[in-house]
Amino acid sequence: MANATSLKGDIVSKEDVQNLVTRFYAKVRNDDQLAHHFATVDWDHHTPVIVKFWSMILHGELGYKGN
Repeated sequence: MANATSLKGDIVSKEDVQNLVTRFYAKVRNDDQLAHHFATVDWDHHTPVIVKFWSMILHGELGYKGN
């Protein structure tokens, strides 16, 4: 099981999804070539949406509404 200090491991919980999404987009926002594409994103709103989406895809969890 992945934890906050590990970059490897299975994604077995919603917390693992949250950790992966948070780390991924932190790197994207600090990348010289990618950051400008994400400069106007409201991360406080969008991050939970992304987590719900991937939790649905990976674990069949309900809660994501969107397209």
